[in-house]
Order: sequence, then C-alpha cells, then structure tokens
Amino acid sequence: MERLTGHSPLRGANGVAFGPDGRLHVAEFLAGRISAVDLRTGDVQTVVDSTGPIQAPDDLAFGADGSMYVTDLVPGRVWRRDPAGVFTLVAEGLSAPNGITCVGDRLFVNEMSPAAACWNCSPAAASRAS
Repeated sequence: MERLTGHSPLRGANGVAFGPDGRLHVAEFLAGRISAVDLRTGDVQTVVDSTGPIQAPDDLAFGADGSMYVTDLVPGRVWRRDPAGVFTLVAEGLSAPNGITCVGDRLFVNEMSPAAACWNCSPAAASRAS
C-alpha cells in the first residue's frame, strides 16, 4: 500500500474517478467540494469549490465527452459539469443519490435509502419519460 497525498486536505472523501486529465478526482462530502489529485506529485487542487451549486458531493463519474457527473446526496440531485465548467441540473427529487456511472452516452444513478431505486438519468431516458 502506498499513500498518495501528504497530510491530506481531503475532507470526507467518498467517491473517486479518474478524469480525462489523468488525475484522480475525489468527491469530498464533508467539505462540499471536489478535488483532483495528481498521482505523480501528490498535489491536490480543488476543481469544484463549496460555493457552487453542489452541496454534498457523494460520487462522480466522467462521460465520454469529458463532462463530470456528480451525485449531490443530501439535496437529492445529480449535476453535470461540462468541460468548460458550466453546471446543469440532470435530476432532482432523488432519495440520497449515491453511486453513479457512465457507459457510453448513458448515465446511471442508484439511491441509498430503504426504498432505493436505480435510475437511468440519460438524456434519452428523460425525453422518453416526458
């Protein structure tokens, strides 16, 4: 086992995913932010700060176009942050959205609650539900 960061500034680190930039992105639930770790140097940079729309990032995944998708646990939302840094609300009203993954152009989210469900949050699924 090898420690990747010094005395870690990561607070409440939960979900992790490699981004298109090769860094390990970390959802920090307690800090309300997302950081990226350069595995070569151990440097940590905040890429989504706590003043943005995401309140309680729990997990994250990257789409084929480089967009970051984030589950926002406490308010029950899913966000998309495009490569230019623009946020779009993908879904809301979920019960503690937790795990998230992208497969091609499809986006899947699971809930962490007694009556949990797994959701297809892809744009095509949303248009079919309308």
